[in-house]
Amino acid sequence: MNDPQGLLGSPGTYFPSIRVTSHREGDPNTPFAKVLEGIINSTGDVIKWLKEQLELIDQIDEAEELASSLPDNQGVYLVPAFVGLGAPYWNPYTRAAILGMSRNTGKAHIVRAALESIAYQVKDVVELMQTESSIHIKSLNVDGGATSNRFLMQYQADMLETEINASE
Repeated sequence: MNDPQGLLGSPGTYFPSIRVTSHREGDPNTPFAKVLEGIINSTGDVIKWLKEQLELIDQIDEAEELASSLPDNQGVYLVPAFVGLGAPYWNPYTRAAILGMSRNTGKAHIVRAALESIAYQVKDVVELMQTESSIHIKSLNVDGGATSNRFLMQYQADMLETEINASE
């Protein structure tokens, strides 16, 4: 990762690309841009896994309906470390897990946990970005197949307490 301005203090703590436009200190009329970048290993692929490997959904848009059918996750969480954890943890040996299941856990809980896992991963890296760069992110522009999931986008906005702008 090229970090010529020294924006990131901790080596190996990089995330999905985010372009931040700011103003130079003492010169509010001169904007400049910074780009922070890194890797989250499993985001949209989590939804594909629900459909193709677990066969919990027939169509991708079913995930939104199932997740929205529950008032909360009822303590069920997914750690989607299918190929290890990317930023900010960088542990290739961690493996996926579903935690908090009970006899009452159904497919809606697992689907919701999967969608929430995407938001948690993004939250972890965005929070680290804000800490490392000392820049508060006021809104997030997102794209990709998972951004059409309204439940996920609202959950992400709630987690980050920021505006999410999804591409169409």
